[in-house]
Amino acid sequence: MRQLMIAILIFVPATVFSQVTGVVMDKSSGYPVQNAYIRVDNGKTWTLSGIYGKFALKEDVIGKTLIISAIGFTNEQITASKEFMIIDLKTKVYQMPDVFVTAEKGKTDSLKIRFKIEP
Repeated sequence: MRQLMIAILIFVPATVFSQVTGVVMDKSSGYPVQNAYIRVDNGKTWTLSGIYGKFALKEDVIGKTLIISAIGFTNEQITASKEFMIIDLKTKVYQMPDVFVTAEKGKTDSLKIRFKIEP
């Protein structure tokens, strides 16, 4: 049995034991954020959060800075400090300019004229 455990530890990559997982949540509502982009700063490692906000980074990223971004939320920079993390994103509010709708009286364009329908 002991030899089996040693063989498993030798052949299983170390990244399995050092991966960082977590969930991205909306801070105001408490709902999970789907398709949040999580990447390691100055690195090529990235992932997207799933339907329930869950994500997993398969590299050893503990101690590195993670940048989390999602549409409708402000970007967040955190340092990966543990193997399971809960990341809260703040909602980003967009200010749109005022819209005014006016109507103009135009010429009458009936279907009879447009399609040349004769009675």
